[in-house]
Formats: sequence, C-alpha cells, structure tokens
Amino acid sequence: MRRNVSVIGTLGVLRNAARAGLLPLPDALDKLQQTNFYVAPELIRSLLEEDASHRKTARLEGPGNREHDSAFVIAVITSVAHLE
Repeated sequence: MRRNVSVIGTLGVLRNAARAGLLPLPDALDKLQQTNFYVAPELIRSLLEEDASHRKTARLEGPGNREHDSAFVIAVITSVAHLE
C-alpha cells in the first residue's frame, strides 16, 4: 500500500465490481480470456464458484445499500474499457 491506496490486480477489480453489482463476472472473465491476459484456469474456476456463491447469498439477503467510492468506480470502468 502506497499513499493509502490499496493495490489489487485486474481480477480483484473485476471481482469487486461484480460484488458491487456493476458487472457480471462470468461475462467479464470471458472477455478477459479473449485477450492476451493469462490467468490459470483454476483461478477462473475459483472466481466463478466464489461469484456464484456470493450471488446466491445476495439473492437471499435482498438488495443492499450500496455506496460506491468514486476511485473504485473509475478503476472498474478503466479495467472494463480495456476488455473491449
């Protein structure tokens, strides 16, 4: 961490964006795999399982109150823009 900014990778940004309801993780990972970005298949499988579990829990709990940090949203938009 530098200057109080947490550093996470592309997959972390996409996972957090999916948890915040900003994008569907399976679609984002499909697009990412169509680029030259390498990620181990086991990691993709793990992220998809975690996402499915999170979505199931979120459905049971109902919609929450989501407040988005502007820096986080900018990071997500930037990451997703590179997928297209």
